Amino acid sequence: MEKIFEPFIGPNGWYCHFEGHVGVGLTKQEAEREAVNKYDIAMEKHYMGTMKNQVTAEMEITGNDIHEVLEARGRRYGEYHMVAQLSQALKEALQVSPSWVHMEPHQQESLEMICNKVSRICNGDPFYVDSWRDIAGYAQLVVNELEKSQ
Repeated sequence: MEKIFEPFIGPNGWYCHFEGHVGVGLTKQEAEREAVNKYDIAMEKHYMGTMKNQVTAEMEITGNDIHEVLEARGRRYGEYHMVAQLSQALKEALQVSPSWVHMEPHQQESLEMICNKVSRICNGDPFYVDSWRDIAGYAQLVVNELEKSQ
């Protein structure tokens, strides 16, 4: 299967192979970001409502093997060992804070997931909007639970 998310230069600017061109006269960075956005929409449609994880869905959509998928994720999120190191350090800081033991499991889980997203942002692409949306989403889940108990 053709790797459909790689931007390429054409006679009128940058394009990507996903659902046609992404615009005329774009910069390479703009074309790459547009390709990522189109890709994310395809991923969401592909595995929404299924039990597939994101890596499996990505392999099926792109035709890439696990090594290619992990390499692409490394480019987006940073080197895994660096992401893990920062994420664990952030989680350790949370777990020794005075309020940690008083939090509900959903609050602790959301904070830990946010640590992972912050680590990905700090080690990878800080302009990848979905990482920021994920942080907002985990915070919103806690807000929803807190509002239920009021």
